[in-house]
Amino acid sequence: MYKLFLSLRYLRRRPIALVAIIGMALCVFMVIVVASVMNGFLDQVATAARGLMGDVVIDGYTGIPHYQQLIEQLNAHPDIRAATPVTHTYGLLKFGPRDVRTVSVMGIRLPEATEVTAFGRELHPPALQGAPAFELPPDVQSRLAQRNFFWQRALAETDREIEELDRQLEAALDAPPSPDGEDRIAALEGRLAGERQRAADIRRICIFEPEHPGVILGVEIPGTTVRDEATGQYQRYKRIGEAEKVQLTLLPLGRGTVGAMTEPVKKTFNLVGDQRFGIYVIDNSHVYVDFDVLNRLIEMGDRADQIQIRLADGSDEAAGNAGAAVVRDIWARFAAAHREDVQVDQAAIQTWRQKQAQYVDAVEKQRDLMVIILGIVSMVAVVLVFAIFYMMVVQKTKDIGILKSLGASHVGVAWVFLTYGSAVGLVGSVFGAAGGYAFVRNINAVHDWIATAFGWRVFSRQAYMFDRIPDAVDPWVIVWVMVGAMIAGLVGALLPALRAARMQPVEALRYE
Repeated sequence: MYKLFLSLRYLRRRPIALVAIIGMALCVFMVIVVASVMNGFLDQVATAARGLMGDVVIDGYTGIPHYQQLIEQLNAHPDIRAATPVTHTYGLLKFGPRDVRTVSVMGIRLPEATEVTAFGRELHPPALQGAPAFELPPDVQSRLAQRNFFWQRALAETDREIEELDRQLEAALDAPPSPDGEDRIAALEGRLAGERQRAADIRRICIFEPEHPGVILGVEIPGTTVRDEATGQYQRYKRIGEAEKVQLTLLPLGRGTVGAMTEPVKKTFNLVGDQRFGIYVIDNSHVYVDFDVLNRLIEMGDRADQIQIRLADGSDEAAGNAGAAVVRDIWARFAAAHREDVQVDQAAIQTWRQKQAQYVDAVEKQRDLMVIILGIVSMVAVVLVFAIFYMMVVQKTKDIGILKSLGASHVGVAWVFLTYGSAVGLVGSVFGAAGGYAFVRNINAVHDWIATAFGWRVFSRQAYMFDRIPDAVDPWVIVWVMVGAMIAGLVGALLPALRAARMQPVEALRYE
């Protein structure tokens, strides 16, 4: 009983123990924060990759012919939940006369793609989330069609004004030279340019033309939105879900003319909505159109670039590998049935982890390296506990002698200091774990406050791929770090405890 009593008394009454507790708490805090953030990045990579491409992907090197038959065979297998075709290409996205940027264009099927990927979960406007489609909801189309009457009248008036200005400009150009002739011509040209721009804006922004196919933009595409870092909400500059139109210029990839001059294809699309995956490098560069529309524009024919597959159970790496084996078997049988068009080695079949292996392995190595470095740094806590306890043993030499003279055993004296070391480790780890948990859970708010107050932004969405710092904490990380802290306290107290246990009562009582 005296062992626990003395340990708690030393913990409460010895201010120097506070130094060891603070050191231990800081070490626990650092390890929990770093391990949680790095593990969070890995979890985000997994969530993002599965959200983008499903569990297993079939990549066709030169396209996958008869893809619909393959999808039907995949969907018929009990281990596969759903499969969907995808086509990729690149193009130029044009909003207005000067607003042009390079984008990656994905052709997907809706709502089929929502069964395989995370597409549609953060789709704007919200009316599209329940039933994602590349067209505006019927009630919106009806409202825009009714509004067209007003804008058609405005456009007709603008066209008449353009005709009148054209007539006046021709007359001014044909008229004999006069002192104010050049000024009049310049004024007419300026007015004419303004009216033509107004007419173009009415056609592009205000008049709804349902015959155009729809397009969904990545939410971070420059010039379309601005994100409020404090709230995470987006302010949209474009008339998303209204009547605004954009133009895509695409290079046909299905003509078999790689390396040759190919005439690009231009197509006008209605701006239907925007999609957020939470991956900055995807959200600021990808646009999504209907699979069949894109295949027709780039002349892919009866081929798909990729087939994305969602497994019935793809929750872990082993299940994903098993699912990939099933897909390879189905692909081999499909290739044998279409040997005139398909070769077994014509496609690569990989899980999401295999496709992202280079990035995932790099993050895992960085995490392990950081934890090892912090673990080495945390050895300072062991040395600190050792130094403090050694000083205490020296200071308490007479007390140790009294304890032994009263009948305390060697083990009992050693146990007092070992219990004290464990208590220091426990208290330090509790405070460190609480602080680390609170910091990680609020790390984005802390980061935004620092950026607002001091203009110093550590986390860049452009550099780190994701738009938020991971803020999830694994309970097992906390448990293992706390156990490690308690062991460190024991190790630090071990040698001083042994020294105290080996003291002889007579020598201890005579110590000055």
